[in-house]
Amino acid sequence: MEKFHEMVALPEWLGNLSSLQKLYIVDCEKLMYLPTEQAMQRLTKLEKLMIYDSPKLNNEQSKINHIPLVQINTHCSASFDTFMSLAGASAEELQ
Repeated sequence: MEKFHEMVALPEWLGNLSSLQKLYIVDCEKLMYLPTEQAMQRLTKLEKLMIYDSPKLNNEQSKINHIPLVQINTHCSASFDTFMSLAGASAEELQ
C-alpha cells in the first residue's frame, strides 16, 4: 500500500484478509489508525508489517503486538523500490 495520501484509517475489512502474510504501508501521510484490534487479530498469518513514512500513525501498538516482525519508520526519504529492496521483498512477493 503506497501513497494513499488522504487515507486517515485503514478499512475494517482488512481483517478479512486472513491469508495475508506481509503488509507494507509506505508514504501514507495522513494515516492515523489501523483497523480495530479485533480486525487485526484476525490476520493470523500476518508475519511482517512494515510501515514507512506515515508520521501520524501512533498509539496503535496494542493492535500489532501479535505480529512477529514489525518495523516502523515515520520519516523515510527512500523511494518505494528502495524501501522494498531494503525490506527484502522481491517483485514476486508483491504479485
